[in-house]
Amino acid sequence: MRLKPDPIRRHPPNVLPRSVRKEPRIAITAVPLHKNMKTYTMKQACKLTGMNYEALKFYCNSGLVPGLKRDQNNRRVFDERCIAWINGLTCLKRCGLGIKEMRHYTQLCLEGESSIPERQEILAEKREHLETQWRNCVKPSPTSMKNSASTPT
Repeated sequence: MRLKPDPIRRHPPNVLPRSVRKEPRIAITAVPLHKNMKTYTMKQACKLTGMNYEALKFYCNSGLVPGLKRDQNNRRVFDERCIAWINGLTCLKRCGLGIKEMRHYTQLCLEGESSIPERQEILAEKREHLETQWRNCVKPSPTSMKNSASTPT
């Protein structure tokens, strides 16, 4: 006999099913939005940043976008500052920083000006690493030099 899956829906911690909740579902991070602040939906943020939906959702869930707000329906709401932050994360990703490194960098940014030297050190180390990789890629091999010397110009 084949058993049916458990009909109980699993909910994230701190979120009760609607049948149990009395008040509307609002995330802890929900804050009222200013009327003159330009806001974007998840789909609009994806277009503006060039990220796909899943990647942007992963970044948000990983805590890489500080100050991300949610509306009364618990949907993510991005403002200009969030979009600029995500674009900065994209740049860090292209430079080779991993998720853990980006999370650490984000925490340092939230600490304020006192962490600037450490952030500069992280970026300098990554730059040195990238320059080393680039030099190794561009360095001509002895066989290519031999072949280029024998070809007439």
